[in-house]
Parts: sequence; C-alpha cells; structure tokens
Amino acid sequence: MNKVAFKNYTCMHNPLIIKGQRQCGKTFSVLDFEEFLWANGIDEQIINVLKDCLAKEKVVPEALHNKMHELMLHYVVVGGMPEVVQNFVDTKQMNVVLKIQHD
Repeated sequence: MNKVAFKNYTCMHNPLIIKGQRQCGKTFSVLDFEEFLWANGIDEQIINVLKDCLAKEKVVPEALHNKMHELMLHYVVVGGMPEVVQNFVDTKQMNVVLKIQHD
C-alpha cells in the first residue's frame, strides 16, 4: 500500500469550505496531480517522461497517454484531499470516495 504524500498550502484570501469548516489563514494539505500519481504508484521515471514530452512538445506514447488520462479523470473526481486519496489508493472504490467527500 502506498502512503499519500502531500504539500502544505495556506489560504490567505478566500475561505475554503472543507467538511463544513472555514479554513482561512490556516495551513491545510492537498495533493497536486503529480503527488496523486505518486500515491497511485506511478514511478518518478514515468513522470519524467511526461515532463520531457511536454517540454519538447513531443507526443506522449499512446499507452502512457491512456493511463494518464484515466488517472486524470480519477483525480478530477477524487480531488487532492489526503484522506480521500488514501481511501481511493487503498480501495479503488468510488462509492467510498464519494461517501467520505459528502460526510
């Protein structure tokens, strides 16, 4: 099982509503897409291939593109909250993810 790693962000202007609490001026943690990839077992070498393709404006190999597309769709639904991502990584069950997000 992969453990989720994350960066810390601070909300300075607009309050965010997270599980019914206003979080402004306090540090909270969210994962960006690269961290979401790490949590889902995508190796740094693969991420570097993607970065290289982007930097050199090269076409991403089709199999890699398809996997990243699938993970991007998951990221859009799952989001970057560590508890939710960890549950997704552990279970791959969207119903569990959605329940955590709505509780």
